[in-house]
Amino acid sequence: MSKDESRETDDPKAEDKSDDLGMPEGIAPPPMPKPDLHDIIKEGPTYGEEKKDSGKKKKKRGKKDKSGGAHPLDRISINGSGPLQSKKGCCGCVGGCFVVVVLFFVAIFVIVGWVGPARHLVKGYEVVNHSDSPSVTISEAPDKPTAYLGTEIIYNAPQTKVPIAIYGQSITVSGDFWETATLTGAKVTATTRARFAKDLEIWAAEFIDEGLTLKGELQGRVMQNSDPPE
Repeated sequence: MSKDESRETDDPKAEDKSDDLGMPEGIAPPPMPKPDLHDIIKEGPTYGEEKKDSGKKKKKRGKKDKSGGAHPLDRISINGSGPLQSKKGCCGCVGGCFVVVVLFFVAIFVIVGWVGPARHLVKGYEVVNHSDSPSVTISEAPDKPTAYLGTEIIYNAPQTKVPIAIYGQSITVSGDFWETATLTGAKVTATTRARFAKDLEIWAAEFIDEGLTLKGELQGRVMQNSDPPE
């Protein structure tokens, strides 16, 4: 027996290793790779630091890349041309305010048309304007339906046989009214000599009834009823 054969038979471990690694007999296996061990103490903490070898600065979140990229939260246009630019301001608020303003003016026109002189103009009333005078007294009744406009109006015609309407800040009426009467003002006073054979319509912030006589219906709206001064 040769020396080589004696070594193979004497060293069973070597035979097992060669069989496990699939290496030919007589060739030693390559050395195992060394583990890549890092010294954690020398390297220090790695969190919160950017890599220096990247060569590029970290981009801020929310800003679009100059190369054409977009933030995932950017809205995409329908035709695919790119992200839509967000508009400043609130279009919904502006549109809502515009609608409110339009409705406000419509309400004013409706009130003026229903309560104001426009309603009587449609009915064919003749308008007599005394707004240039601070106070006016009407002692003669008209012969056709008439609407009086003024600041302070005192109406004391004895007999009024046509429909009548009075608009003013302060209104005081007396006499006999055979047809319907409409009184619109901030303060309306009906004396004890005021008698109404048909309906009486009053639109006033303050109404003072000193003892009027009414055979028809009382219509309109009054915010405050006050007692006559003593």
